[in-house]
Amino acid sequence: MSESEEAVAHPHVPLPRDEWTEQEEYVWTCVARGEIANLLREYPGSYDPQDARNWPEERVLRPGFLYAILFSKPFRGSVGRSGVVIVGALFRRQLDLSDGRISFPLSLQRCRLDRRVSYQRLHSSGYLSVAGSTFIGTLDMTMLQVDGSLYMSDGVFAKVDLHSARIGDALDMIGSKFTDELIMYSAQIGSSLFMRSCRFQRVDLLYARVGDMLTMSGSAFAGQVDMGNLQVEVSLIMRDRARFEGDVFLTAANVKGTLDIHDATFCGVLDMQLATVGVIRDRGAAWPRRVRLENFKYATWDERHGRLV
Repeated sequence: MSESEEAVAHPHVPLPRDEWTEQEEYVWTCVARGEIANLLREYPGSYDPQDARNWPEERVLRPGFLYAILFSKPFRGSVGRSGVVIVGALFRRQLDLSDGRISFPLSLQRCRLDRRVSYQRLHSSGYLSVAGSTFIGTLDMTMLQVDGSLYMSDGVFAKVDLHSARIGDALDMIGSKFTDELIMYSAQIGSSLFMRSCRFQRVDLLYARVGDMLTMSGSAFAGQVDMGNLQVEVSLIMRDRARFEGDVFLTAANVKGTLDIHDATFCGVLDMQLATVGVIRDRGAAWPRRVRLENFKYATWDERHGRLV
């Protein structure tokens, strides 16, 4: 197998420059100049990443190309402070960036990724973004480390695994749709976790830690939400008609500031056994018929929002 054939077959092998396509040369030219590589503008077609039939082949990038500019000499040394920002790319093959290390931002905005994507143990000292993108396969971010923020807003995702991920700043999922489970077991978010105005299936936040606020306001959860042993340094906001179709577990969780469930809807069991909360803000009708409060502790109840139970 030649070098170029191996790069096409294996997503973690750099693609030689003499094998790059026209669009890959375009992307690199933009990156080297510190500009945004906008394939939506360069190659006209549908702007919607979910509309696969109307995306031209000229938007296709190969994993080996991206691997080359991120990790291989001399390309990675030519990436400036603005990093690699690509809009509207189509990845038909599996993308594997696992175990890599980058010192600049990486942004794949409004892209379409048809196969499994792996960011396992990837370490980025900048920010990381997949905002507005559509992932048809699993997005594996197990043990991902991002020193800045991780942007996942306005996207469409299948299974997402952030098990033991470390995000230095904020994690933004606002407005996204998750068609499969979201796993954030033991994840650590340095600042806020924004899960507002989203659509989720099953969510696992067991043993996760959030350094500021966690907001789920206005979101719909079709499956179980497990937040057992969750640690939130400021507030957990579950209001603005947030709806939880499955059981919600806050067992042994610790919310140091406010737990706000005003006008939320809980269709299943709300388990708050052994949980500790600073201030609880509620409305009487928000509490479900099936609630477990054994050894639940709170410091203050906000009377402006009605009875506790």
